[in-house]
Amino acid sequence: MLVFWLLSLGLYAPVFVCLERTWRSQLDYSHGYFVLPFSCYILWVRRHSFVFSVASRRWLLVGCGFLAAGQVTRILGIFSNILWFEGLSLLVFLPGFTAIFLGRDGIRWALPAMGFLFFMIPLPSPVGGQLTGLLQSIATFSSTFALQTLGIPAYSEGNVIILTSGSIGVAEACSGVRMLFTFLALTVGACFVVNRSLSEKSIIAASAIPIAIISNCIRITATGITYELAGARWADFVSHDVSGWLMMPLGFLLLYLFLSVLGRSVQRSPLGPL
Repeated sequence: MLVFWLLSLGLYAPVFVCLERTWRSQLDYSHGYFVLPFSCYILWVRRHSFVFSVASRRWLLVGCGFLAAGQVTRILGIFSNILWFEGLSLLVFLPGFTAIFLGRDGIRWALPAMGFLFFMIPLPSPVGGQLTGLLQSIATFSSTFALQTLGIPAYSEGNVIILTSGSIGVAEACSGVRMLFTFLALTVGACFVVNRSLSEKSIIAASAIPIAIISNCIRITATGITYELAGARWADFVSHDVSGWLMMPLGFLLLYLFLSVLGRSVQRSPLGPL
């Protein structure tokens, strides 16, 4: 088994090199560095559910099927020059490896950790571009509406918010996609280790998307208010310095408030689940 592990690491070493290069060069995916360590932490937290058993013939065949599918996906990624396919092949390869050596019980133990590895894989460029454009539009519309609601004259042209004393461009870096990916990964990771029901975990994980969008809209709205009251210099300071540090704490504050409301809304029976 140790020899197989070493062979597997050698087989996917080029993929990890490409992934690391992407994490380093594209800030939207810089959270990839903590995904693998946190996956190992999930395995450790779930160690009590691990039961060693010899894989049956059925699970040996299942494992071999996953290994083959993983390598087909890897070849597709190599020939198409799309890193997403190569990373995805690892997520297919690992369950096959686990099924062969640990059987069904091993799959149940390791599946959450293996699934979490999805967050370290960059999206294909066309998908990432479409998502960024969509988030830019949402951020521009929502922030313009918020400014108007607060009594500040504002309207949007494309991804630019026009104010009385100037304009704010909602560029790709301000779309909130970095906040979305990082906050979603952190929230889903937390769901794997907290003691909540499956329905509550699903709601918490889904809440990460609107919370990340709201946090980014608050950032842009605060920038617009600062622009009107203090000028472009202070607006640039708020947008790139202050809000850059406060985005994630703000997201966690909103998540905490949401969990507080959820905790009051969900009534747990004293006798436990029926």
